[in-house]
This record gives sequence, C-alpha cells and structure tokens, in this order.
Amino acid sequence: MNKESNISIFIKDMRVNVRIGLLDFERVKPQSLLVSVELFTNPSYLREINQENIIDYAVIHSAIKKWEDREHIDLIETYLHELFDLSFGFKLIESCYISIGKQDIFNDTQQAGVRAFMHRKEWLNL
Repeated sequence: MNKESNISIFIKDMRVNVRIGLLDFERVKPQSLLVSVELFTNPSYLREINQENIIDYAVIHSAIKKWEDREHIDLIETYLHELFDLSFGFKLIESCYISIGKQDIFNDTQQAGVRAFMHRKEWLNL
C-alpha cells in the first residue's frame, strides 16, 4: 500500500451474476463475479467535499449491478475498462484499484480474474 496520505472510496467484493467468458461452458449460464473498486483521492477531499463534487460509490455500485442485464461479454477486461472510465470520470480521483474475479471458473481455485492499479495520468495516456 502506498504510504502517502490518501482517502479511499470503495466497493468491496460485490457479487454479480453475468454472462461472461470465452469457454463453451461459460456461454451456457451466468457466472458469479466478485468485483472490488477502490478510488483514491487527496486528503484535501475532506475539506472540499460537497454534494456537487462527492465521489459517489452508489454510481459505481449501480453500474456494476447493471452488468447482470447485459448480453454475453467475452472478456473481463471489457468490464475493467468500463470501470476505469467511470472511476476517472470523478475529477478528484487520482488513482484506482479494480479487481474482477470469476468464482466458478475452476474447481480448485477461489477466483480467477484480472486486477489493475492505475494513476489518472497513465489512464489518459493509453
């Protein structure tokens, strides 16, 4: 963990059932995903916060929940990209950590998936 001071707004281990995957058996029925999103901002956020510039975790929660209504998506990275776009839409966010894991993909693992940490500047330069 970064030892510099920061504020973190997060959703931890949100469970959603989505149609996702490249393998044939993944196309048969929805799978359970665990999604975690952690958004980092400067401590000055506490002094500057008001209803117009709040970093609203309900927006993140709602976006993830809507995945359950979507058609089949092949790649976790599609959702990862969407969450970075949404997260950096909050102007005060300096960096993000996102983790998306499939729980039911392999019998001998708790999860398999993708996670990433990125600074705003890196995201904008992709």
